Amino acid sequence: MKIVILGNSKFTISCFEALKKKIKNQLVLVSQKKNFQPKNSINMKAYAKKNNINFFETSNINSISAYKFLKSLNIDLIFSSWPKIISKKIINIPRLGTIGSHPTSLPKNKGRHPLHWLINLGCKNSHLSFFFMDESIDGGRLISRYKYQIKKDENIRTLESKIEKIAFKSCYDVYKKVIKKNFLGTLQDNKNSNYF
Repeated sequence: MKIVILGNSKFTISCFEALKKKIKNQLVLVSQKKNFQPKNSINMKAYAKKNNINFFETSNINSISAYKFLKSLNIDLIFSSWPKIISKKIINIPRLGTIGSHPTSLPKNKGRHPLHWLINLGCKNSHLSFFFMDESIDGGRLISRYKYQIKKDENIRTLESKIEKIAFKSCYDVYKKVIKKNFLGTLQDNKNSNYF
């Protein structure tokens, strides 16, 4: 089993560490080059070097070079917290699928900066949702949702930290579901869908 984890954040590392701790499979970490990362990114290259992790860096996940690299790995699964839209060509590389995550109760509240919106709108709770990615934004088949509370005094940093802890606890459970034979997830009810 070969798994690729895509991303630039502490959330990405939480997913990576959860899988590394539980399974002996070959894990590969893929990140954006520094000049192309969002401001809340961390130095994944240094993390990979320190932990002797197979690492690949790209300016564009949809580039020919990124496609060739990923295709050459014979990937079974991708876990993604990538901050930009990923092409269908990349999503379809792994044998079992590409898993995305979104810190809202999908199909509700899709789109950018969901934690900022949840705080701003005074939401009291939400879910960290995992889903099979497709070409739509946060719209693939649901795998699992993990509920969390949003306190009155919550700020973006405390909420991000909470989500990272949930990711660490839940990624292996998501992995176990996905590797079961014929597991397809659940279609999202688009009647209840909205975008931030």
